[in-house]
Amino acid sequence: MAPPRKIMRPVERVISFALASLLLLMHPKIAYPGDLAVLAEDLARPAHDASLRDPGRKARAGREISLADGYALAAADFHSERHLDVLLEDFRQFMTRAMGVAETPNGYRLTLIRRTPKDAPAGAAEAHHLRIAAEGCAVTAQDLDGLRRAVFRLEDEMRIRRAPILPLGEETRWTSLADRVTRSPIAPYRWLSGWELEDDHEYYPEEYLRRLAHRGINGIWVAGLFRNLVASKAIPELGPPRHRLGKLRALVEKAARHGIKVWFFCMEPRALPLGHPAAAAHPEIVGATTDLYACLCPSTPRVLEYSREAARNLFTEAPGLAGMILLCKGERPTTCWWHSEEIARKCPRCGARPEAEVVAQTLGALAEGMRAAEPKAQLVAWPYMPYVQDKKTGEIRPFAAVDQLMAASHPEVVWMANFEHGGLKEILGKPRVIHEYSLSSIEAGPFFRSLARGARASGRRAWAKLQLGTTYELSSVPEIPVPGAVRAKFAAARASDAAGAMVSWIVGGYPGLMLQAAGEAAFEPALPADRFAARLAAIQWGEAAAA
Repeated sequence: MAPPRKIMRPVERVISFALASLLLLMHPKIAYPGDLAVLAEDLARPAHDASLRDPGRKARAGREISLADGYALAAADFHSERHLDVLLEDFRQFMTRAMGVAETPNGYRLTLIRRTPKDAPAGAAEAHHLRIAAEGCAVTAQDLDGLRRAVFRLEDEMRIRRAPILPLGEETRWTSLADRVTRSPIAPYRWLSGWELEDDHEYYPEEYLRRLAHRGINGIWVAGLFRNLVASKAIPELGPPRHRLGKLRALVEKAARHGIKVWFFCMEPRALPLGHPAAAAHPEIVGATTDLYACLCPSTPRVLEYSREAARNLFTEAPGLAGMILLCKGERPTTCWWHSEEIARKCPRCGARPEAEVVAQTLGALAEGMRAAEPKAQLVAWPYMPYVQDKKTGEIRPFAAVDQLMAASHPEVVWMANFEHGGLKEILGKPRVIHEYSLSSIEAGPFFRSLARGARASGRRAWAKLQLGTTYELSSVPEIPVPGAVRAKFAAARASDAAGAMVSWIVGGYPGLMLQAAGEAAFEPALPADRFAARLAAIQWGEAAAA
């Protein structure tokens, strides 16, 4: 039986109303496309839509080679790759539209070779080797992901020179930040703005995905609610009559053409609004209850079965989905231990069990369902309650339960933490605690350092949660041009052994300078700050204007 609902006192009603009003102000109803039409059109424009050719730029003897008389592509080693044609067509479009050069049988030969790249670390992601010589260019990669980075590298070298000219020499590149995930800057997110998978609007046009790939981004996250999208037999009242996953399935297929993986972001299993039919039909699933919601109780078999089933159905209906990013603690009500011991003790079952055990059991059920349908998919767990601060001393301490939670969870769960949270920055002569994302605060905060150490010691992987494209103080601006901060943050993330990064939250997904900086900074060998800035500027505006 659900605990009786407490009657709200007048002051509580006022506070509740004020909070609800604040949420409406934070997330107003956005008519699409409306004022977003200009941005939506911009995202859909072709990646290669104008000539970049400087007719006066000639190859420097002994240092560069010209492709002005034509080029020839040879890619037999990769003929079995499903989306090789998309990559080759991209290169052909670039050469035709941007460089004004045709593909000819006797042109400068570009040979694409499948093998482990020379000098690349064992198992390194997206590794590739370029050997550019007078007689031709050998492009070596072990998979299509590495090949894509190599081909885009060639395009960037020509962008820098504003001419079909490549530098002679060899280089090998790779990344330890294997996943770099953002989202569309025009996609709605929850509350009055709606959910992006539940309407017919196009938030991820083909050319946007292509431009993300060019900027070194290889993942997008899309948000949704299980109960709006996934039909259930375990709790039929907690889902639509039939799955509503056609839009997600189509997006996974479209994004894969450009090497972009799709991640389903959620906070599940989500708590029920009071009076929900599922609670009436299955009262045993209700755990901790407050004035606003009823938690689903993971100490009951039906809730765990629902979690497995929903995850299994999601990944069955959207094959190729990369994984789930689960904000598992501290943001929206889900299960009884979603927030604090005070709430958990309102459930007689979960309140008597250790927090780490209960949350790990929920993560395990979701992971089991996901892996049953997609064995390679990953569950990224994101606990949002990162640290506690002593009110008397100001001391920052990592949230201890996360260490216990990591130890109790399956070793293949990937752990993500807010990168800067709990860090200190001097502002106007006083130390300030970073309570949210910060472009200007470079180093990892104590919680991320603690989580990364725990992950490293136990053989687990950690992601950094960053906010790179823009910042919430100016969240309506597509990007804040401080690429040096991106380079420094990624260097700090690598130093902390981060294996991936969510590079933007709801804002910041514009495919411009800042995401280009992320793509450049993610790869090794890393460039010094001055060379990094010079290269990035030259890609954007050409070598003559870079300084």
